[in-house]
Amino acid sequence: MWKKIAEYGQLIFGLIQDVAKLKRDVATMRIELDELSLTVRDLVTEMRHRNDLWERDQKILVLELQHRLDQFERRLPPASS
Repeated sequence: MWKKIAEYGQLIFGLIQDVAKLKRDVATMRIELDELSLTVRDLVTEMRHRNDLWERDQKILVLELQHRLDQFERRLPPASS
């Protein structure tokens, strides 16, 4: 009977240690998840910024092209009818 009680005691003690370790692991994972979430948020912000810059650059290029085409057209002789 005492042997059975000792076995149950060891089992309970082992389970208590396992639960404590799992709680520590969950806490660590939450911290890592928070850090990952911040990293993803920063990446999204960076991607949006780069996209905004790309769109701005595209608009500038289109305006430059239109300007050069206008300059070129002004140098052409008038169309003959």
